Amino acid sequence: MKIILIAIDTLRADRLGCYGYHDDISPNIDGLAKDGILFENMIAENNVTQSTFYR
Repeated sequence: MKIILIAIDTLRADRLGCYGYHDDISPNIDGLAKDGILFENMIAENNVTQSTFYR
C-alpha cells in the first residue's frame, strides 16, 4: 500500500471539489481522492503546524 499525506496549513476542506466545492479549483487533489481513500474526519494533534509535524 502506498500512502500520500498532503498537509496544507491553511486549506479548508470545503474549498476542494472532493468535499463538494462547486468550482473546479483542485483537479489534482480531486483525482487523488477519486482513485484513493478519502478521509471524512481528521483530528489535529495541535493547532500549530510546527508542533504537529516536527518533533
